[in-house]
Amino acid sequence: MKRPFQDLEKTPDFQEELLMLKAQTLIYQLLDKQGIDQAQLAKLLNQTESHVSSLLSGKRNMTLKTLARIGYLLGYQINLEFSPLPSPIKCLVSSGSGDVKGARPSAHEERSISTKGKSSRAAD
Repeated sequence: MKRPFQDLEKTPDFQEELLMLKAQTLIYQLLDKQGIDQAQLAKLLNQTESHVSSLLSGKRNMTLKTLARIGYLLGYQINLEFSPLPSPIKCLVSSGSGDVKGARPSAHEERSISTKGKSSRAAD
């Protein structure tokens, strides 16, 4: 039996919201661990409490710069990584010639990624 909203997990919007929720949760954990409240974080960031509240509630988009600054001010650095989605999805991949490819490569397929003259191999 299919779970309600199961297909929603495969949308970019869901992934964006999930990442924001993870970032907010991590920030709240750090604040709690250090005994800092939103008002004190606002002072550290030289922002208003309202602005910080909007960031932490998801009403305002938190940039990577802001996330890095919050981490830094709390004595931490941010580590990012990509991991495969739990199930294959269709995605759009440019082949460089303007063409659009269909499905995402399977986990065992490898593709080359070229960046400014440097070539590296990445597995999905």
